[in-house]
Amino acid sequence: MFRASDDLLMPQPPQFRRDPFRSHWTILAPERSARPQVGLGMLPRQSFPDDPALCPFCPGREDQTPPAVLTYPADPSGDRTAAWRLRVVPNKYPAVRPDLGTPYCQADESQAEAPAMGRSEVVIETPRHLDDPKRLTLAELADLFRAYQDRLLALAQEGTWTCAAVFKNVGAEAGASLPHTHSQIIALPLLPRPLAQESAVCRTYLERTGRCLTCALLERELHKGHRLIARSEHFAVLAANAPRFPYELWLAPLRHQARFEHQDPTAFQELAQIWHQVLAALDDACHQPAYNWILQTAPWQGDGVDHLHWRVELLPRLTRPAGLEWGFGCYIVAVTPEEAAATLRQHLPPLP
Repeated sequence: MFRASDDLLMPQPPQFRRDPFRSHWTILAPERSARPQVGLGMLPRQSFPDDPALCPFCPGREDQTPPAVLTYPADPSGDRTAAWRLRVVPNKYPAVRPDLGTPYCQADESQAEAPAMGRSEVVIETPRHLDDPKRLTLAELADLFRAYQDRLLALAQEGTWTCAAVFKNVGAEAGASLPHTHSQIIALPLLPRPLAQESAVCRTYLERTGRCLTCALLERELHKGHRLIARSEHFAVLAANAPRFPYELWLAPLRHQARFEHQDPTAFQELAQIWHQVLAALDDACHQPAYNWILQTAPWQGDGVDHLHWRVELLPRLTRPAGLEWGFGCYIVAVTPEEAAATLRQHLPPLP
């Protein structure tokens, strides 16, 4: 792995930065790290009781989930305590359902309604009862990315859905309701506003410059190195330029690729390696924070996707959004991206 050289970072006065894709504003305010915070400590990775004997995702309790839509069988030469090494099942408690008929919206300026049609799935990433994705083996992490690809391809073939939300909540503070490590995939018949806004911005940039906005960003960051955390042959990990949370980071392929499901699967082992390194560095530097990771990939419906470039975002829950964030979409972050990148570079473990 390549690590950028660390430069001495001078203290900065408060600074506005705008996210290039969705145009939200971040206020970088390093001085706020010294303010008193009575009653607030590190946000919990897990804060709910964990009884493995009751876990519905563990082997032997397959009847507690709906029938699997995807199963990777166990390796005959490996652990034989389970017949599978990964399962994808419909969510037993879905936010959206595929049986609600054709979406219909009756809207005026005051109201818009439609049946919550969609598919909601859970990726059970390992038969082992783990609450920490960093403890997944590289083979298990590679399987996870392969499962994302397999399900995205299958859902796209249905021809019903506009896009898919693929995400993982780690820790109760980040929204996890069960400790057994898992991800979620939700296929939607609509395009959420942030995705539509990003698509419009990236399309305009391509028309104006002839280049992909993400490719241009990667080229600049690889040259300067200030926000580069790690790099491999095909992927780079950067600290977000206008973070919503301290230590927010993005992973993107160096080669232009709009849809994650079109990624060459032979690169998933490499992807697993660099991602495992980054998870370990984050846990070491930030004392195992709760976090969300989110796969941003091009929608299935729309007028072309050449202007888009997939990425994985990781948002550590190191602070709680408050009035400015919720009311105005403007984020206050006390750690600069350059400082976050330098810290994470120092905590990167060696390759296994």
